[in-house]
Amino acid sequence: MADSVHGKLLAAAVTALQGASALSGISDANIVQQTAPTDKSPLPALPGIILVPWGAERIDSGPLRPANYSEVIGYPILICYLAAGNQTHSDSGLDANLLIREEIIDLFIHARLSITATGVTVCDQTIEPIEVVNTAAWWDKNLFSSPLLLIVWCKKVRRAA
Repeated sequence: MADSVHGKLLAAAVTALQGASALSGISDANIVQQTAPTDKSPLPALPGIILVPWGAERIDSGPLRPANYSEVIGYPILICYLAAGNQTHSDSGLDANLLIREEIIDLFIHARLSITATGVTVCDQTIEPIEVVNTAAWWDKNLFSSPLLLIVWCKKVRRAA
């Protein structure tokens, strides 16, 4: 059975979102982990949230650190809130979608993920906002797509070579 740190963090992020009472109107079944956000991946029922590993890990090992020093690795997780678009630009629909985006940001600013993995300590996490509304998804697919990038920073003891 695979036991990757990144996989455990993805699962923990899904669980955190499913447990967030502020995300009213989004059922737990509509918060899903996927391999990549593509047209081939089935979307959850809308509104929903997909989480995927995104980009590349960030490694902060520093050239002057001793060989046995822990490395700090940032694991990227794309969190994308999806809702049906109506392309009418109604204030109430936009405001509701913006509020959910804010609630997701607040959740990960105030509650650090926790996992159990040998030699790994979650030490911090950051949220990097991406576009508030993906205009291509809005116009081409009538879909409100609002991505955020969560970076979870972990201290990791070096593995033996």
